[in-house]
Amino acid sequence: MGENRKTNRLFIAVELNEMLQERIALRRPDLRDLRWIAPERLHLTLAFIGSLDEPRMQRLDEALNRIRFRPFELELSRLGVFSQRTLWLGCEPNQDLDQLHQAIRTTLETLAIKVDSRPYRPHITVAYSRAPLTEHLIAQLDNELVPEPMSMRVDQFVLKNSILSNDSAPIHQTLRLYNPLP
Repeated sequence: MGENRKTNRLFIAVELNEMLQERIALRRPDLRDLRWIAPERLHLTLAFIGSLDEPRMQRLDEALNRIRFRPFELELSRLGVFSQRTLWLGCEPNQDLDQLHQAIRTTLETLAIKVDSRPYRPHITVAYSRAPLTEHLIAQLDNELVPEPMSMRVDQFVLKNSILSNDSAPIHQTLRLYNPLP
């Protein structure tokens, strides 16, 4: 982590495995008003951090490396919408995910890094809509994207940097992987 990096928008996430990325990509209907997130950019955010200087980033890395958790299964089973335009894939309530999120939140608070005060709602943003999404379209997309629950094993989390570019999509650069108990 000693390299000099531009760190505009740091966040901590669980990345989707390739099989799940492909499964979601194959089920996406081609609708002109939806802008789908590229499969390799799909992730479940655990915490948004923002910008940090190198010394604080080093302390964050050391603290995140001390977080211990056991691998667990995450079941993705439903679609939802934020602000009528952001389509997300949600997971079933999961105590292991909640504990990991809380451990990360506590770590950030200990380092005096501002944390979101809203209740944690784990989700994976899958698309943005140019027009408000109707209940009918949401139900149709739910049937196409999640005809049955999908699951994945969570056996690591990552520290990422979202680099804003002139293109429409930011570049998500993985800075560090954190693994569970040995």
